[in-house]
Amino acid sequence: MGGNSVEARMMTERRHHDETKMKLWQNCTRIIADLLKNNNTKLYFGEPVRGDYYPGYYEIIKEPRDLGTIKKNLDSRTHYKNIYELRDDVRLCFENCRMFNPQGHQVRNFGDSASNTFEKKWAQKNVEAEWEGELQRHKLLMDRLQAEAKSLPEKIKEVDEELQALTSKVQAMAGQQGAKDLPPGPGREMTMEEKRKLSHLITQHVNAEQMGRLMEMIMEGPSAPKTEEGGDGEVEVDIDAIDKDTLWKIQAYVDTIAAENAAKMPAGGAAAQRTVTATGETGAADSNQERTGEANAEGVGSGSEGMASNHQKKDEKIEIDNATPASGTAPMQE
Repeated sequence: MGGNSVEARMMTERRHHDETKMKLWQNCTRIIADLLKNNNTKLYFGEPVRGDYYPGYYEIIKEPRDLGTIKKNLDSRTHYKNIYELRDDVRLCFENCRMFNPQGHQVRNFGDSASNTFEKKWAQKNVEAEWEGELQRHKLLMDRLQAEAKSLPEKIKEVDEELQALTSKVQAMAGQQGAKDLPPGPGREMTMEEKRKLSHLITQHVNAEQMGRLMEMIMEGPSAPKTEEGGDGEVEVDIDAIDKDTLWKIQAYVDTIAAENAAKMPAGGAAAQRTVTATGETGAADSNQERTGEANAEGVGSGSEGMASNHQKKDEKIEIDNATPASGTAPMQE
C-alpha cells in the first residue's frame, strides 16, 4: 500500500481512539452524576467542606476532595490525565470521610454507602479493563500501520500476533467480569474491592487474639507463607497471595466479629468500639471524636487520609509477630 493510504488510515485510527476514550470518560461522568442523585451524597459530599462551619477540619484533612469539584474537573476534560487519577480522587473523598467521622456516625454511614455504590458501578462499567485494552489496541495498531509504511513483513506478523493475544485477553477479562455477578463466597475469586473492604474490616474490628486465629487460618491453607529459620518471628502476608477459599473463610470470621462488636456498641455509636492501629496498639474509636470536637455533631463528608494518587494498588499485607502473638497486631495495609 502507498504511504498516503497508510497515513490516512493512521489519521482515522487516531480519531477512533479519541472517540473511544471520550466514550469511556462519559461513562465515568455518568457514574459521578449517578452518585450525586442521592440526596445524602449530594448534601455531604457534593461540595467542599466549609472550614468556618467545622473549625480544625483542614488541620486534620490535608488533601480534601468532594464529588462536586471532581465532576467539574472531569467535565473540563483537561484535569485528569487518565481514569486512575479520577478513581483515586473519588476514593480519597470517602477515605477522608472515614478518617474524620468515627464508625457508626451517620455521615460515616452515608460515606460508606456512597463508596460502595461507586465501587459497584465502577466494576460494572469495567472501566479500567476497557481503558487499558483501548490503549494497548491503539498502540499495536499504530505500530502495524508504521510497519506497513516501511514494508516490514516480519514486524507486521509480530504485531498481528500481539493483536490476537490482546483480543483473547479482552475476551477472558469479559468472562471474569461476568464472574463478578456471581454471589460472593467460595467458588469465585475475591475482587480487588472485596479485598480492600476485608482489609478495612480487619483494621477496624480484629484484636490481637483474633488476629492470631486469623493467621492460623492462613497458615492452614494452601497459600501459607514460608517462615525463615532464625528470623525475627515476623510473618508478612500479601493479601493477593492468599487463596480464594481461605479469603472467604477469613471474610466469614471477620464478619462474625464485626457483628458481635456492633451488638455490643452503645446506642450512642462508635465511642466504645475498639480499633487496631498500624503500630499494633489498641484504642477507643472516640479518639476520632476528640479530634473533630463537639462542633462536629453533624459530621463532615470530605477529608484526607493521605491516599496515594496513582493507579497502582499498594500491596495489602498482614504482619504478625509469632513470638508474641497476644501483644499486638498490625492490620492489612493498602
